[in-house]
Amino acid sequence: MLNKARDGKTLLSLLDQSEKVLKEKISIYNKVIDDDSSANKIPEDDRRDILVAIGEANLLLRGKLKQFRDLCNQNLVCIDFFIFLNAKQRLYHLSISYENS
Repeated sequence: MLNKARDGKTLLSLLDQSEKVLKEKISIYNKVIDDDSSANKIPEDDRRDILVAIGEANLLLRGKLKQFRDLCNQNLVCIDFFIFLNAKQRLYHLSISYENS
């Protein structure tokens, strides 16, 4: 059970890193679109593709990745609670064993 908790925390750490990279890329491409001067004019089709990609990345961050984070956190809470109950049960059995000896 401890390995699952560690794996869950590892997944959340990887998710944090992935979200950070995605947000950085969104920021970079937002600047590209905002700095679209006449000297660096981006063709309209490319501009539209960039805006679509930015929108899809934002949807991913607010949708599926948030949902995945929530599920990971729920499972970690359940695992932590199970570990707590298991430890409590062991202490109870130890105290009974100690009283009987």
